[in-house]
Amino acid sequence: MPHYEQILVSDEAKINYHLSGYGIHREEALVKLYGESVERYALLAAASMWQDKVIYHSYNEMASMHDILPWEYINIYSSEDYRELAARTNIRSITRDDVIGWLECPSLVRAGETTYIPMQCLFIGYHVREDLGEKIFVPSFSKGSATHVNIYKALESAIMEAVEADAFMLNWYTDVRSRRLEPDNLELIGLTEKILGKTPYDLTLYDFSMDDLPGSVIAAQLTNTRGKSPYILMGCSANLDPVRAAYRALSEAATIHYLAANGPMMSPVDFLGSDGESFLNLDSNVAYWTKAEDQAKKSRILETIYEGTVNLSSLKNENRGSDRENLKYIISRIAKLSRYAVYLDITPPEIIGTGLKVMRVFIPELVQLSYPGFPYTEHPRVLQFGGITNEFPHPMP
Repeated sequence: MPHYEQILVSDEAKINYHLSGYGIHREEALVKLYGESVERYALLAAASMWQDKVIYHSYNEMASMHDILPWEYINIYSSEDYRELAARTNIRSITRDDVIGWLECPSLVRAGETTYIPMQCLFIGYHVREDLGEKIFVPSFSKGSATHVNIYKALESAIMEAVEADAFMLNWYTDVRSRRLEPDNLELIGLTEKILGKTPYDLTLYDFSMDDLPGSVIAAQLTNTRGKSPYILMGCSANLDPVRAAYRALSEAATIHYLAANGPMMSPVDFLGSDGESFLNLDSNVAYWTKAEDQAKKSRILETIYEGTVNLSSLKNENRGSDRENLKYIISRIAKLSRYAVYLDITPPEIIGTGLKVMRVFIPELVQLSYPGFPYTEHPRVLQFGGITNEFPHPMP
């Protein structure tokens, strides 16, 4: 990718990009690659686009003026987490009296209302106002943003990405238990054969879906039966149609094979370096799981994330048949859980003429994607499900 972050953020900025398009058809893969490239650019450029609308106040000041999200959705790390993060990153703990940059966003679940959200929760590459004492208190990821051919599809995809991240984090780090899925759908069986063919990989599907959220969240694990590297690859996807979710998860897992096989060349520090134990990016964790080491240990960990097996065909297809109806249904489900969910149209001006839309969603009540080695130990939803019980880094890129 061109280093546009050095123009938008700073001359010394360096951001790792995971851009890929995948599918059984070349055109399908190219379309996805194009969309993801636009999405990542838009998410980085948006921080500058919205900069003139940012207001700077402490949490206490904002709470006295506006109805804002509860403090516990901001202070989602423990004191110990912050000490460790401060030693390795630029993330710092904050108090209710520290200055934060806030952006007023339209509510996703309360028509006509708005909610103020910290800028650094929304955008990658946001410039904190160090002159005002603003500090970085949370990492930012692209999950919850999406590009599509219209606003309904883009917003649906963005919301379902947030749903996917929440379900994955809870199933991996807490005592929430998924189920293994028997791929008994003939269409998926055929697609699996096309993707895996005569490769030495076995497919395992997991149902990570959460009962209080829309759609199916399915993870696909590929394990090298020869015990060689790349050893374990995992993809995850959320969709109203469980078969579609399984196909996308499988495709993503297969795509990671390229990253794993070429990682030592493209990202030698993460794949060959000795600092992997910190797991502070989404390469070092992938590198760990793709290595052919500690196979018994990895198997034991994977066996703890599920209980029981059901057929894929037993999962409900929640597709409503049209873009508008799907979005309406998804938002109605999110509204039962979230009061502070927001959305933004972050389509860059130079993209508008292409007919694409880029949407950003942030749902504070859901668990966001984290650094693999630092899950959000104090997030209310994590605590609701018993807290962090598995601190081992997840295998997702």
